[in-house]
Amino acid sequence: MTADESVFSRTKSDIETLFRLTEDRGEMKETLRQRIYKGEAGASKEAQDYIFDLTIFFPV
Repeated sequence: MTADESVFSRTKSDIETLFRLTEDRGEMKETLRQRIYKGEAGASKEAQDYIFDLTIFFPV
């Protein structure tokens, strides 16, 4: 599905799907980072960098 398809279809389910795909994930991103950074033994610098790189692409 593309954004224009959901806007033009105007069906409730398409609009809800678009909303879920584009909603703010800032809190989820920070929670994930904190869990990795402050885990029981703490994550290695390499793991921290990897998680940061992965989560940088989450829409905020």
